[in-house]
Order: sequence, then C-alpha cells, then structure tokens
Amino acid sequence: MRGIEFWVGFIHGSIVFEAATDPSAARIDPRTLVFRQMPIPHGHALALVDPPSGFVHEWLAEERTAIAGWCHHQPEFDYARGLLAAEPCFALASGARSEAKTQSRLRFSPTDEWMVVDARWTRIKGRGRPQALIDSTPVAPNPVPLIRGCRICQDLVHRPTPAAWGSEFDEPPPEPGQS
Repeated sequence: MRGIEFWVGFIHGSIVFEAATDPSAARIDPRTLVFRQMPIPHGHALALVDPPSGFVHEWLAEERTAIAGWCHHQPEFDYARGLLAAEPCFALASGARSEAKTQSRLRFSPTDEWMVVDARWTRIKGRGRPQALIDSTPVAPNPVPLIRGCRICQDLVHRPTPAAWGSEFDEPPPEPGQS
C-alpha cells in the first residue's frame, strides 16, 4: 500500500492505494483519481492542467449542460488573452505562485461566438511534476451556447436521465379500482 497527501487551495486530501508490483503496469497519478471525484459547482468546468506545458489532461463538467461539451473539445483562445493565460502557467510551474486568476476569451470552433471565461488557477502541491486545478466559470454569453455542429455535444445535453429510460420489465401501473 502507498499513500499520497496533497493540498488544493485550502482543501486537504489524501489517498491510499495499492501499488502495482508489475513495473509494466500503467501508472495513474493519484491526483488524477482524486480530481475525478471532485464536486463540480453548477455552471463551472474544472480542468486538470500540466503548468509546464499548458496541456489540459482532463475537463470535468456537470452532465447535460452545454459546458459538458468542453470535455471532448480543445478550446481556441483569443490570441492576446491566450498569451495572458501563459503567465500563470509559468508562475505555477516554477512555484513562484500558488494561485492565479485570469479572464480569457475562447471558443471551440471557428464558427462559434467568443465566450468570456473567468478562471481560478490553483497549484496542486505534491511530489513530481507540478499540476494545477483550473475552476472555469463562463461569464458571457449567458447561457453558454452549445458547441455548433457537434453531434456528441447534442447527445450529451439531450441524453435522457436514467429515470426516463424505463424498462421493458417494468409493469404498467394498475388500472384505477384494481389492486
């Protein structure tokens, strides 16, 4: 058994896991496992990012919302504001800062309107390569539009809930007066 302890802002966490004895087994960073269990505030998207490269490992968003489409698209940043987002990456990667706030304009396809998004960056303390959590909140337009021309996004938003699926094994309700 192995364990890891970490801090994200003021949230302290730890995880205990069984270490693989086979060196060829795939290694998953425990911070990623914890990230996948984080609660997602309504109207937000969470991203796990590698600050040295700026690469977003994973997006999380509330299901059946337009923001859920962000989970399988790469954003295109407005050039000027995209450069401003590079500064927190370098500062978090070097340890010069542990938190940062930015505002960016982004879109997910060239035919989409630009969205203004506030982002709060928090360095995740732990061993190894530094990681950061980005809590993104769309500011405008409100509500967030669905990504155009993406069938997956359409399905994510309009997917029926498990309660609406029904079952071929469900019995019809009894007629009035029958028990």
